[in-house]
Amino acid sequence: MMVALQVVITLLLWQTASNGLIPTPGKVAGAFLALLPTKLLLDNLLVSLLLTLKAMLYSIMITLLFAYLSVIPFFKSIARFVVKCRYLTLTGLIFVFTLLTKDGCELKLSLLVFGIVPFFVTSFLAVIINIDKQEYDLCKTLGYTSWQTLYEVIIVGKADQVFEILRQNFAISWLMITMVEGLYERRWHWRPAHQI
Repeated sequence: MMVALQVVITLLLWQTASNGLIPTPGKVAGAFLALLPTKLLLDNLLVSLLLTLKAMLYSIMITLLFAYLSVIPFFKSIARFVVKCRYLTLTGLIFVFTLLTKDGCELKLSLLVFGIVPFFVTSFLAVIINIDKQEYDLCKTLGYTSWQTLYEVIIVGKADQVFEILRQNFAISWLMITMVEGLYERRWHWRPAHQI
């Protein structure tokens, strides 16, 4: 009952606060109902969902590679660099990605992956940093090699936290898809003629 009341209050506030810039709930519902019989809504939803899933798959592979290897001193600085990339804005980098990709689908995918990976690596490195030293000591006591320790303590031992991070990052990527598609639609006509 409380949820229903909150929904009604939100819709009323939305209806009364809309000043023409943001469409009212009635207009949104009308546009949605007009799109339902057409294939346009389903096609666009499937394209966005598939793009998000593909970006997540690539992001998972890249992140796990950097995060798991970050326990080796040589790769730690690379992982830290990836973490710092979260301060770079996609709006400023779209020109670079436009030059590096061959079509719009690749452009959107690369922007989405670049937007997801630094946050994913940041979350996963926090999990690795918080691992108790005793877990590593136990593996040394059992005579495990560095690779066996990596597998037992981080890959298997923290799999539950990896799935939680995946869930959170999927929500972030689903929010980012609209921004990436909006940037693509707005800037695609700036692409150099030899790459169209």
